[in-house]
Amino acid sequence: APPSPPAPLGWSVGLMVDLMREIYTGTQFDASLSVMGGPYGNPEEMPGSPRRISLQRSQFWHVSQSSSLEPAGGGDDETAWLDRVPIVRYGQYAPHSTVAVPVFVSGDSDVPAPLST
Repeated sequence: APPSPPAPLGWSVGLMVDLMREIYTGTQFDASLSVMGGPYGNPEEMPGSPRRISLQRSQFWHVSQSSSLEPAGGGDDETAWLDRVPIVRYGQYAPHSTVAVPVFVSGDSDVPAPLST
């Protein structure tokens, strides 16, 4: 696999999920504050409005987190293994209206049945 650059300091999985859900709320591009939002301020994409990161026509989305070589707490507690397991947070439909399901990735196992049908 090609090497990937380290994430900038302060970036977290939560921040990446928030970025995937971005619909420009409170910015100059917020469709719910203009005529583009219609009479009820609906932020869904309309012709002529800026393209949002989170689209209602998305079929799925994911945020991947690679594993760490060393556990954050030194490996003494019962949850230290979580720092060493790659996780894919997967969601169906548009990011701004769905839940990200954590899927623990292992090279020697199949995709969970509920996510493979």
